[in-house]
Amino acid sequence: MNLLPFSISLLRAHWKLIATAGVILALSLYAWRLDSLRAGYKDERDNVRTEYALFREAVTAKAAEALAAQKAVNANQERIWKDKANDADKSIDDLRARLRLALVRPQAGGGSGSGAGAAAQADGPGISQGVPTPAGSAAGSVCVNPDILAGLAAYAIQAHEWAISLDQPNP
Repeated sequence: MNLLPFSISLLRAHWKLIATAGVILALSLYAWRLDSLRAGYKDERDNVRTEYALFREAVTAKAAEALAAQKAVNANQERIWKDKANDADKSIDDLRARLRLALVRPQAGGGSGSGAGAAAQADGPGISQGVPTPAGSAAGSVCVNPDILAGLAAYAIQAHEWAISLDQPNP
């Protein structure tokens, strides 16, 4: 029995069906290949997303550390400045009292400017040599309120000393 003529006649009769089956098989293989490729891309995409999430967490943690470190540095510097300001405030009342004595004593004596300078110098440490003699020391001249003048002068001297201390290195 010869099957070849039977096979050829079968192919001729059902060629559309065989071609359709071949096309369906080819499309199925193509779809299977695309799905396997797509699965690889999905895995790679998921890996990239995981790496990005880890990177983002690391960057966020480092930023939080840096912010905390900067806040600590700022708090330390602010504490140093507050300590310096408090030290200046503690000595301002003493300086104000000594300046008031230096300004009132020449007016009470009614003497000349040289006597006032000697009285101010005899007051002791804490009053700079640059503090001028009071303007109202001569009889009949301008009236100066020694309390206000002493307070302003003490504040100005302490503010100047404090400002200079800010430029000095921290202990």
